[in-house]
Amino acid sequence: MLKSGNTSKIIKQKGAALLAFFMAIILTGAVFLISDLGPDLLRSSAENKTSQSLAKAKSALLSYAISYYYTNSASGNPHAGYHGLLPCPGLITSTLDEGLSSGQCGLKYGNSIGWFPWKSLDIEPLKDSSGECLWYALSGDFYNSPESDLTNDDTPGMFQIFNENGVIYKGNTPEDRVVAVIIAPGKPLSNQNRNSVPQNSPYQCKVANDSVTISNYLDNFQGINNAQVTNTPANQIDRFINSNGLGHNTSLNDRIITITAAEIFDAIKDNDALYTDKINNLAGHISDCLISYAEDTNDAITTGGGGSSPTCIDSCNNNCDADRNLCMLSANTGPQRAACNRTRRDCRSSCRTSCSGGGGGGTAYLFPWPSVIDVGDDFRDIINYSDQANLVNTVGRLPFNTSISATATATTLTNIFSAGSCEFTLNDTDYEYRRLWEFTKDQWFFIVNENFQPGIVAAAQDSSTCTSANCLTVNGNNYAAALIFSGDRLETPPFNQLRQDPYIEAGTVIGNLKTELNNYLEGSNNTVGSNLGDYTGLPAAQVNDRIYCLSVNSSATPAVNTSYDLISQLPVCN
Repeated sequence: MLKSGNTSKIIKQKGAALLAFFMAIILTGAVFLISDLGPDLLRSSAENKTSQSLAKAKSALLSYAISYYYTNSASGNPHAGYHGLLPCPGLITSTLDEGLSSGQCGLKYGNSIGWFPWKSLDIEPLKDSSGECLWYALSGDFYNSPESDLTNDDTPGMFQIFNENGVIYKGNTPEDRVVAVIIAPGKPLSNQNRNSVPQNSPYQCKVANDSVTISNYLDNFQGINNAQVTNTPANQIDRFINSNGLGHNTSLNDRIITITAAEIFDAIKDNDALYTDKINNLAGHISDCLISYAEDTNDAITTGGGGSSPTCIDSCNNNCDADRNLCMLSANTGPQRAACNRTRRDCRSSCRTSCSGGGGGGTAYLFPWPSVIDVGDDFRDIINYSDQANLVNTVGRLPFNTSISATATATTLTNIFSAGSCEFTLNDTDYEYRRLWEFTKDQWFFIVNENFQPGIVAAAQDSSTCTSANCLTVNGNNYAAALIFSGDRLETPPFNQLRQDPYIEAGTVIGNLKTELNNYLEGSNNTVGSNLGDYTGLPAAQVNDRIYCLSVNSSATPAVNTSYDLISQLPVCN
């Protein structure tokens, strides 16, 4: 007979054996389970790593676009006012330049491709699950070098994206096209030859002294070559094809993430108050130039010194500029800089009053004629924004060239910024705002009543006492002229605005172009009726035109004949 202690030992041994038996079964099942699901689990993990790297790369580029605009606003900065631009792809010729953006992306308005410039973005080298560095392609209108002459949220990207079946899913319309693509190349396919970077190499993306052929990294499938973009001729649409990431296609494993113009400018405008403040400051600068332009026409046309004294106003403006420059020395943020500029505008406005002449020779304060809506050629080229004679009470784009108006007024004011006290050139401290206008110039419109256009010499021009018959009317108030900033394109009904550029699209689109006013302005603003700013019947929350008004007021005091006042430095005349 067994003792109770021995019985306990046997039971424990049997229990341990049973536990070991069940563990063996479980482990055997786990082996079969892992054998069955392992490839998918590993593939899923790899795809997650690739997705994370692509997402980090996209975030870094968007951050660059934001900081490029907001941190390059300092006076004298050669990049001030540029916005929405991205760094050039990296060079593929030298490991010494590894991770650095190329100094020039390529020919202007062409497309470019190369390594993702992680070092220039001040981040770690980003790699996909196979250990390969990322690649990157960029549309020409978004180059940071050479910079475009017009880039805003209406500027189309030049890339279309297709799925493995060869079906387009991004970029079917200009508004939906892609600005930039970031590509994870994956493991080399059977037709691709690459040398693996040694584990202890100081380089990240390629073996030293290796020549790089892009097609050994990026794939060609369904007739779409990811390794090739068109740099010349300019304005060409290039196509990319994206792997579904399942790893079953032995001819395509490129993974792509995209950036659109809307994503770039939505990110910039996230700080809406700051962006709005910049647009309002820009409107103030343009209005100052228009006022100065009108003062100079009065000096040129009238006799007896009826205009402001050039010596007085120049000296007064110089003092205002000096005060603004001192203010800028302690301005650390965008809003503080904007406040300095607003103070300068107030100061210069007071100069126009304090320096008014007293000769009594009459008044002829004339604005230039607007440019037509359809500039007739490339909307990016500033030279195409030229004044057109006798556009009576008709809205046009803000002109740059004013040679026709100059002939009619016998002045030398051949562009909108050439007035003596304007100082809105590319070489002064307001470089940022001048460049910002160039990047948004297709969104600025100008209306002048016929009584304040070239060729008119009125005995007394006064927009405070005239009627809608001889003045512009905005919300029941009378003005000599008005600036309108159209703002973002409104996509929802009843607007459905489209701003496709007929020059870039080369005649492939019909209607709804940049040449149609209702794609920019809402309500009565696009018909120039009796009262601007009338949005009756429209969803007011969606209307985004900003109207800035210019007024002429005649004084009863003989010593002060006529002065121009900026009625609205903010868009309160909406």
